[in-house]
Order: sequence, then C-alpha cells, then structure tokens
Amino acid sequence: MSNNVVNKIVNELSYRVPNGLINFRDNKHLVILTNILKEYEIPDSDIIDTITKIVILLEDQEKVYIQPGEKVPNDKKILTGPKGGKYFYSTPTSKPKSEPKSEPKSEPKSEPKNGSKDKTLNKIDTLHTKAFTENIVPDDSEFNKNNSKYFRKTPPEHFKFTSLDEKSIKFPKKYIKVIERMMNTNFDPNTPASKISHFIATGGAGTIRSQVGELLTMVLTSLPDKDTENVYKQLSDYLSLLEKQHGDSMIVTKGWLNAAMDNRTAIMNRMKKQFPKGTTINAASWDTKDEVESMGLKDYNKNKGYSTDIYFKIQLPNGKVILDECSLKKDKNVNFLNSGVGSYLEWDPDLSDEYNPKIYAKKQTDRLVKFVKSQKDANKYFNDDIVKKLLSKIKSHAMNVDELMRDKGTVRSKNKILLSIASNMAKNKNKDADIFLKDHVTQSKLFRKNAIAVVSNNEKIKEGILKSIQNEFPLKAVASGEESMAIGDMSLDKFTLNKMFGTADYDKIKHKLYVNTKVDPPYIAYKASIHDKEIPIANLVVREDGTGYGGQFKFDLSMSPTFAKELEIVNKEIYGKK
Repeated sequence: MSNNVVNKIVNELSYRVPNGLINFRDNKHLVILTNILKEYEIPDSDIIDTITKIVILLEDQEKVYIQPGEKVPNDKKILTGPKGGKYFYSTPTSKPKSEPKSEPKSEPKSEPKNGSKDKTLNKIDTLHTKAFTENIVPDDSEFNKNNSKYFRKTPPEHFKFTSLDEKSIKFPKKYIKVIERMMNTNFDPNTPASKISHFIATGGAGTIRSQVGELLTMVLTSLPDKDTENVYKQLSDYLSLLEKQHGDSMIVTKGWLNAAMDNRTAIMNRMKKQFPKGTTINAASWDTKDEVESMGLKDYNKNKGYSTDIYFKIQLPNGKVILDECSLKKDKNVNFLNSGVGSYLEWDPDLSDEYNPKIYAKKQTDRLVKFVKSQKDANKYFNDDIVKKLLSKIKSHAMNVDELMRDKGTVRSKNKILLSIASNMAKNKNKDADIFLKDHVTQSKLFRKNAIAVVSNNEKIKEGILKSIQNEFPLKAVASGEESMAIGDMSLDKFTLNKMFGTADYDKIKHKLYVNTKVDPPYIAYKASIHDKEIPIANLVVREDGTGYGGQFKFDLSMSPTFAKELEIVNKEIYGKK
C-alpha cells in the first residue's frame, strides 16, 4: 500500500473520529479504521497487518526531532533514537510536524485563506522539483518483469507517445510512462495489474479506470489546445485499433478518454470565466502529497480540498500564482459515494441489532451454514463444476461444510459457495432449498429497508449520511471557490451554483434528507433549498454487495435527474455549448 493511499485513509479516519484527532489506543478509532479499510476492499485476512503498518508508519511520521537550542513543550517526554538523536511524539496523530525555522518565501497574497486552510503558495520552481522530474518506480526492467503475464499481445505494436513537445509538459513526466504502460496491459480485476501500484509506486486512490480518467484529465487539461488534440488523437486512433480485438480487456478505454476530454471542457469553460485573459497553467498534479506540496501548498493534509482529484498552478496576468482544485466525475450517472452501512457503527456504536450490519452478516452466514448442513445430500454438490471453480479461487479442496469453514478464504467467498449449493439444490427441485432461498433474499431486502428507515429516527445516522453526501457534493467548498467539480462536460462551480440558487452564500442554502421506504428499492433523497425554491441534489440507495452472500451493504449515491437537468441548463446559459 503506497504512502499516498495511507494518507487518503488517514484523512478519512481523521474526518470520521470526534474532533478529527486520531488515537490508536481508542478501540472505537480502530473500529472506524477497520471499516474504512473494508471500503478500500482490503481482504479480511490482511486487515490486522494493514492496521499495524499504518500505525507504524504514522508513528514514524509523528517523531519530532529536537534541534540544538530548540525548546520542547512541557508536556512532551524526550526520547533518544538509535543514533542518539533526541525527539518527542507530536499529538494527536493527525497533528502536523513542527515547521522548520527557515521556511521558503511565500507568494505575496497569492490566494486568501479559506476558513482555517492556508491556500497561499510557497515560491517553488515546481517543474524542477523531485516530484516532477524523478524517474518512475518501478523502472522499465522491473515493470517488464512484473508485467510479463499481463502485457497485451501484439499486433498492433505496443503504444508509445510520439512528437510530444517537452516544453508543453507541465505535469510530472513519469505519468507519460504510466499511461503507456496501461495502454499496453490487459485489464483483469483479479490480477495485480488491476491496481495503480502495479504501474507506479505512488498514486491516487480509487479503481484503476477512474484513476486513468483522472490522469488523462490532468494531462489533457494542462496542455495547450494544439498539444491536447495531438495527444487525444494518438490515444484515440490506437484505441480504435484495439477495440475490435480486445474490447473490455483494456484498462484505458475510449469511454474514459472521452470522459477526460469532457472534464477538460468543463474545467476550461470555468477557468476562462473565472480568470482574466492571459492566465496560464504553470503546472498540474495528481492528488499526491509530494506533488501538491511541490506546487507550493503548505501542509497537504491540512490545507487540501477534501474531494480534490487534480490540481493546477495558475498564474494570473498580474503575476499572482494560485492553486486551482478540481473534483472529477466521469458523468452524471456515476456512483458518487464509496462507503456503506458499515459506517453506521462509527456514527452510532450503540446501534440496535436490526440496523447493525455486523449482526446481519453473522446471521447470513449462520443461515447458510445451517441450511446446507441440514440437507442429507449436501456433500455431493461440492463436486459440482461451478462449486469446484469457486473452491479453486480460495484454494480449497473441501468436500463438506465443516471443511469449507475451516479453510482459508474470506467469509464472503465461503458464503458464495454455500449459496451456490443451495441454488443448485433448488434447481434440482428441492422444495426446502426453494423456501430457504426466498426467505434468504427477503432478509436481505428487509435489512436494506431498515438501513434506509433508521435515518428517520436516528439523528447520529442522519447526520453521518448528510455529511457523507455533502463531502461528495461539496457545495460549501464550491460556493467558497475552494473547489470546483467537473461532472462530465458540466461544471459545478460558484457561478453555476449562484445561477441555480440565486446565491453562492452557502449559509443561506438549507439541506434536508427525505426518506422513502414505500418504493422498491427504498431510497434517501438529498435536497437543497433557498426561500421557496427546492432542488433535489442526489438520491441514495442501499444495496448488498453480493446479494445473499456479501454481508456488506453499500451506498449508491447518484445525481438527481432534476439536478442534472438544472446543471445542464445553467452551464449552457453561462458557458454556451461545448
């Protein structure tokens, strides 16, 4: 796990714990961290090791070494390191290290402070910093060895950019090679090649294809129009050659490439209105600590935008330099929220059993085990071809339930095998299996409905959901100008927000959640209003990730069709057609 992903996880943990102060001696904080790791799809078997690595890494980051003559706070215990250096631990975990005595000079008032965040930029020659010039890790030799099983077969010959103008490259040059590597690698979610860390040691969080979209948007937006057309044409023409042969097996697809161009349109439309003629993009970066701080931002963890995906270092005609922060969404149809009902226990540790996802997951497994064990002919189904294939994925040779439950493998995988056996029984006209499966699915639907209904009567859950939605639709950050969102080719920014609501003053906009359990699936509606005007922003539904066996319920947060239409209208009014 890269340090950047760790930083993402720690930022999320800091947001979820009271006051933002992390304390790994508090069991509640460890429970929250465990749930976050599950949201990042860390296997159950790796959770403890991952927590240990995070704690150790943060512990190292917390050490504040004492310089000669430096005063130490009275409440700090002075310790001695292995080489004799004196240090103390800063507290809490999320507190940044003490700043060095001699700081680089800052650009004079390059951007006002945003609340408690300092958006002024240190004066740095960004394009010549280590983060922007360093060679890619792993190098070609190591990558070619690691990727030997996953390279796409030729012809056509492997992709490589040609005729790129070096002077136009305003982003870390290693990303040219990252894109080339991805273009030449087959996509398979079950291989290491499905993770960004396979292609580069440091990178943003998210799924591999969404990361492709972010990288492409950063690259294409930072380039002058002529160079953008050149890069787009090279990628598009090559992908056209591949589509007939490889289809969905590609990591970089035309859909994501075109989405990146749409995002560029949204960003450039907004920049042309927001900044005076003659404004230039001096540098661009992905959402990694080293790169963003190389742009000049002080203390990445404290001062970055919460949902920012890419950054641009903007120079105004008067010489002022500011940081422009963008959150990206492929289009209006994507799922905006990567979390689930597991967060309920973070928001309310005293949650009753009917809403408790851990209780549901245990009961689900118990039901499956009990039913399959109750059937006299259950063991013969372990020889079924589908079941054998599922068993092979967890390297199990089990021939009965007891052996299966003793084997390694996630509970989710074992549940899927048991559910497959029950389904095969039902296909073979086992009436008990048919009755069991109907009840089993009913239990899933009942929990899904309860998970929505609880919002009406539990203020802690309601507040948690509202904050989660607001983080993905950061209207406050958008209204203040701290961030903007590119949603397909539409821009959600302070101009479009003001046009929709008649104000960009966030404090005047009211926010509400509405629960509807009378429909299937039940959902939560998030709406914003000012005076008599109310606009539905988003709808949230709960779904089981693997119906009948997954044991985890995730949130699907989608943009309301009404809001999408409003946003489209105001974009056309303000920015015209693309």
